[in-house]
Amino acid sequence: VVAEMEERVRIADARLPEIDAAKKAAAATKNFKEAARLAAEGKELAASREASAAEVADAKAKAEATAADAACAAERADTAAAASAGKVDAADAVRVAALRAAAAEAQEDADAAGQEEDFELASLLQEEAEAFEKLVAELETAAAA
Repeated sequence: VVAEMEERVRIADARLPEIDAAKKAAAATKNFKEAARLAAEGKELAASREASAAEVADAKAKAEATAADAACAAERADTAAAASAGKVDAADAVRVAALRAAAAEAQEDADAAGQEEDFELASLLQEEAEAFEKLVAELETAAAA
């Protein structure tokens, strides 16, 4: 999805100077209808380019936030794995509850991203939710042993 948007930006960047040159050539030959058509096409392409560039920036920001969340989840996973050696005590119960809440939140965010048709982000968030659920299962298994 991001690659497609970046490609649209590159195509627009390449096409805009061509349209501008054609517009100037049409105006120089006093073909004002063609110059006006080319000016409108250039404005439309520039607006489309800006929208695509904004979408790219937004998607990259979301991906960075997801990566930061994944790093935090990995840290929590390491802490949970280290703490899972003994019986379930109050701290383990709190960790399990926190991981379940994080999994539910990640799943809700994945659903929201899917609704916005940001499938790349939705996939990342779905993987994060599954990782949280896996950690919960590992904690419960270790506690049962």
